Amino acid sequence: MKNLFLFVFIASFFTANAQTQLLADFENENSLVLTNYNSELQSERVINPAPDNVNSSSYVAKLTMISDPTQIGGVPQIDGFYNAEDNNVLTLKLWTSVEVDVAIKLENAAQYGEHNSIAKTTVTTLNEWVNVTITFDTDDVKLNKFGLFFDGQNNATGNVYYVDDLTTPNLYTTNQLAFIPSDGSTNASRSGNLTIYTNKALVKADASALTSDDLSNLITLKEEDSTGVDVPFSATINGSKDTITIDPTNPLTFSTAYYLSIDETGIAYDDDSAVLAESTTFTVQDLVANQTLVDFETPETDASWSSWGGTGFAKIDNPDKTGINVSDKVGKYTVPNGDSGIENEDVNGAKLPFFDYGVTPYFRVKVWVSKPVTVGMQLQNNPDWGNNPSGIKNILVEETEQWIELVYNFSALTADNHNRIQLYFDRDKSGGSVAGDVYYFDDVHKGDVPPSGASALLPVDGATEVALTSTLSITGSLAFKNTDDTEITDANNNVELREGDTNGTLVPINVGLSTDGLALHIIPDELLTPNTTYWYGIKENTTKYSGLETITGVSATFTTVDINTPTFTIYEDHNGDEDLTSLVEGLGENGSAVTITEIVDPDSPSNFILQYDKSPDSGGWSSVHYVLDRAIDFSSGDVFSVKIKSATPSWVRFKLSSDVQDWVGTWDETDANIFLTNEFQTLFFDFKELIADEPDKDRSNYTHIKIFINGGDNTAASFYLDDIKGPGLGPDLNVDSDSDGINDGEDDCPNTPEGETVDNNGCSETQSNDSDKDGVPNRFDQCDTTPEGAVVDANGCEIFSLPNDNFEVAVTSNSCLGSNDGSVQVSAKDETLQYQVEINEAQYELNATSGFEKIVESLDVGTYDVCFSVIGQTDFQQCFTVVLSQPDPLSVLAALSNSGEQVALTLSGADSYQLDHNGITKTISADNLNVPLFKGPNSIRVTTGLDCQGIFEENYFNSENILAYPTATKNEVKVVVGGIDEKAQFIVRDLRGLTLMRMTKNLTRSRTSTVNLDGYAKGVYFIEVNSPTVRQTTKILKND
Repeated sequence: MKNLFLFVFIASFFTANAQTQLLADFENENSLVLTNYNSELQSERVINPAPDNVNSSSYVAKLTMISDPTQIGGVPQIDGFYNAEDNNVLTLKLWTSVEVDVAIKLENAAQYGEHNSIAKTTVTTLNEWVNVTITFDTDDVKLNKFGLFFDGQNNATGNVYYVDDLTTPNLYTTNQLAFIPSDGSTNASRSGNLTIYTNKALVKADASALTSDDLSNLITLKEEDSTGVDVPFSATINGSKDTITIDPTNPLTFSTAYYLSIDETGIAYDDDSAVLAESTTFTVQDLVANQTLVDFETPETDASWSSWGGTGFAKIDNPDKTGINVSDKVGKYTVPNGDSGIENEDVNGAKLPFFDYGVTPYFRVKVWVSKPVTVGMQLQNNPDWGNNPSGIKNILVEETEQWIELVYNFSALTADNHNRIQLYFDRDKSGGSVAGDVYYFDDVHKGDVPPSGASALLPVDGATEVALTSTLSITGSLAFKNTDDTEITDANNNVELREGDTNGTLVPINVGLSTDGLALHIIPDELLTPNTTYWYGIKENTTKYSGLETITGVSATFTTVDINTPTFTIYEDHNGDEDLTSLVEGLGENGSAVTITEIVDPDSPSNFILQYDKSPDSGGWSSVHYVLDRAIDFSSGDVFSVKIKSATPSWVRFKLSSDVQDWVGTWDETDANIFLTNEFQTLFFDFKELIADEPDKDRSNYTHIKIFINGGDNTAASFYLDDIKGPGLGPDLNVDSDSDGINDGEDDCPNTPEGETVDNNGCSETQSNDSDKDGVPNRFDQCDTTPEGAVVDANGCEIFSLPNDNFEVAVTSNSCLGSNDGSVQVSAKDETLQYQVEINEAQYELNATSGFEKIVESLDVGTYDVCFSVIGQTDFQQCFTVVLSQPDPLSVLAALSNSGEQVALTLSGADSYQLDHNGITKTISADNLNVPLFKGPNSIRVTTGLDCQGIFEENYFNSENILAYPTATKNEVKVVVGGIDEKAQFIVRDLRGLTLMRMTKNLTRSRTSTVNLDGYAKGVYFIEVNSPTVRQTTKILKND
């Protein structure tokens, strides 16, 4: 029996190896060089550093990892295509000093984005040669380029690997045609395009060119099978004539089989060879009514959330287990100072699968808020967040202190690369949120069940203090349509804005409908009137939700802020009438020129406008640049405006700065949206809040206005601008008021007596002399004999003072909001005086009795004014501002080792932490530590002792190993189970994942159990072993 087994093994070995070919063994001086795309990574042919029984060859290839250690070392494309479907097992020899993932990538050299396949395995044998086997799972027929790369936690710049005896699949011997979805697919998308592709260009049977117009007569698409009902479609062929794209007219039906074929008699390959008869039958995936993406209950759906800008997250006990959410755990969202949100990290150790909006366009989340606020959701790619994100969709939540479910409609999206969720609570603070406010969320789902019809209005009903520059919006849960179910082409017919109430005077507006039909944006023609009530809403009997009833009663009233109406100065109208600009130009990202042209307005021939042709250069961040003759006078206002016409909805950044270059000098910027298309929309930019947030910023030299349209989008497009307006400008500093030869802008002494000679600063000798050297010129000095070194006031007279470092104020403990456990320490150095210190109206004395210091305790989160005075010096006071904030959220980065034996924790947010590992608790102060895992389940919990910092919890399973032999058998397989468990469950599954056998066995002293595959067909099977300390699966090949 042993001899027979050996023969079968050897025969199988040579059969497998006959399916591959040797790519390189590096014995020849002209051996292949593995190199990355820019040749920074190149292999070296070197003498074998460690010959042994596995690899005794003389020469091998050495790879030294560059700054990006995951770069692929590839070889030139081959003349032909790899048959990796039938020859899917590749081998190589590797020597490594670290545990590492080794991977092979097969791709199409020209179409690497559409045609590629990666397979990898982990190598744990160190400092000796090891045979590596890598198995592919692909049926792609267009793979013609080989690449090798390394990955994993230990792969790093400077690592050295040695490789030898690389193999590749054998090549196809005939031209190949393939389908996507492939034959037998059972989870095809209902909305994606279908594809027929080849590895050789196609022509018509008569050798003439094959065009898209020919395809409708050559392609068959039917329901069920070749005799089923025809499915309407359109089809196109690409320029290289090797890819045909079939676009069904309507989304395919859930859980339905489809048949797709191409008439081989009407086509041929361009080398005159025939196309064989081909077809595919596939089944569209089932309806997904509701699929959980993230919650906080089970490891399979649990996820941490992180922020890029200070937003807090913690997983906590549900504070309100009532209504629609009685789950134990929820997410806590802490509002930041800025406008950042949070985004999900890996779920169950992996990124979320890509979202298919044709199947599951509706995303749900449960939220709990303490005040009416908007909650926003955005979907994007992880990690390439800037690659075509969905944009933020906001829903106003008016139901407070209860759990409600929000439904976001992403049905208009076609992106296929989204796999991460972002959430924002009251991002723009319009709901009155401040830093430290807390909201809760749970149960993020996606599905195909649409929401009921509902609309959210901004401003909300009853809002006050609404800005005069506001754009109003009505956002629906489903797309808006006319009542006759036609698409809305002129939304001005569907919405009204009136003064007072429904019977008030109509206010002229323009209304834009978003491209997905979900939002109506109402733009008043002029600024709103101060301290005035307005009514706006959807006109009765004009509008319906898609697929639902006619909308009634969607309206709101609001009152504007009571301030003076801003006045505007025209900086540039492009007519030459009102030009306060010395330069108008287009700037690229680094100040390079961009094309702008003044043209006649085609809609108003008497008017000139500016045409801005945005090119793909500068990464999409080119701008239109206006240079003002004089600096902006912010004392006269802080609102700016510009008219812009765009062919598509866009966004605009309006930037004020002191320098021509971006990121040089000082600047402020704010954004607005273009909702109207192919007509001018007046955009308003209000800088009031930005100025209030940074009142001490130097804005005295703001002479540059830069306008960015669709920043970051490098799509070529044309935009039109007109009527740049803003507050008045400052005085002309190029005049010389006192005629001393120095312009006012550079004159430190603007009133020099006539005839006196001045220096470069515009000051004469009589103006500059300072007899007592107190820093106040004689012409202003009312005390001209001040002792040297004395501190003086603006009149040059001595005042009582203390050194700047006489007082110290230190935060000794920050606080959690509402806990009143913060403290501040104050002290004074000069002990010859007595002091009084006031902290938010509470007074304390610093003297010899107190040791000239005091710790003030029981303080809550907030800003405190700390003012020192000296007893006996009534005119002296020195004040400091102290901010007691919540501590940073606990941040824990957990990385499981490739071996699965330990977890590396990187901690931040506190000086010490409490680590609980399977109920064993200890205090640690290190920011980095490795936690060895017990065999079996492991629960790791990290806290800081402050609830507001959050909790980190994660579960791991460190499995004992199993050994199954033989891996190729006719019937019996022996399975050796490591560890000490007395019983284990054995499950046998086939390639489809179907369970064929399930049994529980006692484990004897030998730890060996037998699994009998007798009676099962030839093929690949998986044996899964489960016990308290074991979760392992092994693959078995069953022979005849």
